[in-house]
Amino acid sequence: LAVSGYTGDTTGPSLLSFDLNMNSGKLTLSFSETVVPGSVIPSRIVLQNAATGTTSYRLTGGSGTAVSDAVVEFLLSTTDLNMIKANRLLAISSATTFIQLDAGAIQDPIGNNGAAIANGAALAVTVFTPDTTPPSLVSFELNMNTQQLTMTFSETVNGASFTVTAISLQSNASGGSAYQLTGGALAPVRDSVVLVLNMSNADMHALKLDTELAVSQETTFIVISSGAAVQDMNSRSLNVILASNALQVSVYVGDSVSPTLTAFAVNMNTGILTLNFDEPVH
Repeated sequence: LAVSGYTGDTTGPSLLSFDLNMNSGKLTLSFSETVVPGSVIPSRIVLQNAATGTTSYRLTGGSGTAVSDAVVEFLLSTTDLNMIKANRLLAISSATTFIQLDAGAIQDPIGNNGAAIANGAALAVTVFTPDTTPPSLVSFELNMNTQQLTMTFSETVNGASFTVTAISLQSNASGGSAYQLTGGALAPVRDSVVLVLNMSNADMHALKLDTELAVSQETTFIVISSGAAVQDMNSRSLNVILASNALQVSVYVGDSVSPTLTAFAVNMNTGILTLNFDEPVH
C-alpha cells in the first residue's frame, strides 16, 4: 500500500549535552537525533566561561568520530587545546565550561543544519575532566648570538612559575662538563607552549669560557633537575630530565659575533694596558 501522505524530516539536530576532557582533548557531543560526524564545522563551536560568556574561544580545527548515531566524539586540535589552557578563566572547572553553537555546526543525514545555541543561553558541561597530565619539555634551541634559550613544551605552561635554577646544560647525554643556570628573564609571552629565556650575561660568559660545553649541537644537552622548573596551567609540575639521559638541543646557533672593546685603561707607572670586552676572549 502506497503512503497517502509523506512529510520529510526538516528538523535539525539539537545538542542535548556535552562532556570535555582536558587530558585527552576530547569534546563529546550528544544530540537529539542521528548526526553525521564528518559534517562538524569546528569554527561554529565556541567554548565560553558562562551561559553569558565574558571570555570565550572559537575552535579552529579538530575532527569528529561517531560513538553512536547521536553521539560524536570531537578531538580538539593541539593548537585549540593549548589556547584554551592558556586562558586562565576558561575550562578550569565545570563552573567555567559552557558551549555555544552557530547554526549548522553539524548536520543530520538528510542535511538539516544543527540548531544554534546562543550566547546568553550557552549549555553547561555535563562531565568535566581537568588536566592532570604533567607537562614535558619536548625540544629546545640555543642561540649563542642572541643569548636566547627557547623551550618547547608538550602543552601550555605558566610562565610565572618558571624557575631558571632548575635548568642545567651539559656537554653530552650522560654528563660531561655541566653548568647550572643562575639568572635571566623570560620574553613577554609567558603562558604558552613556547618559553624564551633571555639568558643573563653571567651565564653566557660562563658557557663561553667552557671550551667543552655548548660549542656545537653535539655538545649541548639540557637537564631539568626539578619539576619546579615550570608548571602547567593546572599547577602540574614539569617532568624532570635526568643528567644520565639529557635532551640534546634541536637547533644550535654558535657565537659568530666578534667581541667588542668596551673600555681600556693605561697605567704609565706599571706600563700595564687593561682592555675590557663585552664577552670572554682568549
